[in-house]
Amino acid sequence: MAKFGTDLSSHNASYQDIINDNEFAIVKVTQGIHYTNPLAAAQSAHAEKLKKKVGYYHFMEAGVDAISQAKYFLAQVGADATKDGYLLALDYEADGEKATGQTFTGNEPKVFMDYVYSQTGKRMVFYTMGSWAGGAGRFNWSDIDGTYGLWLAAYPYGDARAWQEAQTDWAVEKYGGYWGKNVFMHQYTSAPYDRNVLLGDWHKYAKQVKPAITNINTAVKTITTIKEEGQVFESVSGAYYKQGDKVKVKGTKTSYGNPVTEKVKQATGTVVAIGARPDKQAGYMYLVHFVNAKTGYDTLWHFNGGDLKRV
Repeated sequence: MAKFGTDLSSHNASYQDIINDNEFAIVKVTQGIHYTNPLAAAQSAHAEKLKKKVGYYHFMEAGVDAISQAKYFLAQVGADATKDGYLLALDYEADGEKATGQTFTGNEPKVFMDYVYSQTGKRMVFYTMGSWAGGAGRFNWSDIDGTYGLWLAAYPYGDARAWQEAQTDWAVEKYGGYWGKNVFMHQYTSAPYDRNVLLGDWHKYAKQVKPAITNINTAVKTITTIKEEGQVFESVSGAYYKQGDKVKVKGTKTSYGNPVTEKVKQATGTVVAIGARPDKQAGYMYLVHFVNAKTGYDTLWHFNGGDLKRV
């Protein structure tokens, strides 16, 4: 029997009846590194009170460092991020570009979700609209389609009619080519509110598949080797910088093509890890930690060696 649920944000102020009528609720928690849904705690608490399944999602903004966004999301979700039963999702859509006036590169989802996986031990679910799920001539999801589940938003009718299996069959056939059996959920209408049908096993993504890694955290006290999904962060013989080096940024973009903020340009950072460049070019990528205890500024960014200088 099909299972139906909803996703909620601050736009759903009258959320009680919506949750009552569904089997699960996925609550927007954060956006970018500046916004927290003021209703998130109440919405998730109401769903839990009614014994509904609960998930949390982050709305990604273009041009904002993906790991900084992931850290912000996890900080707001708190302990539920590692508890079994709670789903974690990433919302990646055109409005994320409109929010900042920047353009997504297509690299952000893997960076974000790999980081969340390293911290929580959970595989995330990736939400995007149908055309983007199919690539839209811009994106190639071969680096995540076999690892993370797709939450596909595609509306065959664009109205509030009841779900029919043919709706989902159409959407998966039209847009799910990259994803195969990893199409986890289908958002089939947004009228009168977002409605979703579950296609996979909730617990496949709502449980830890490995212990959480906590050595790279806000304090960045220790660094160990992390080898997951092609991401290798370790001391590398021959690398120009080594762990512990103090550096400043002289380039204008991160290794993943995101623009560098003024705060980062003005700050001195510490190299905490080294890895292969995402563009597969010669040289190394460096994970740099910027922190200012007085202001509370604390973030991690990736840079190619040529975009740094030692201080």
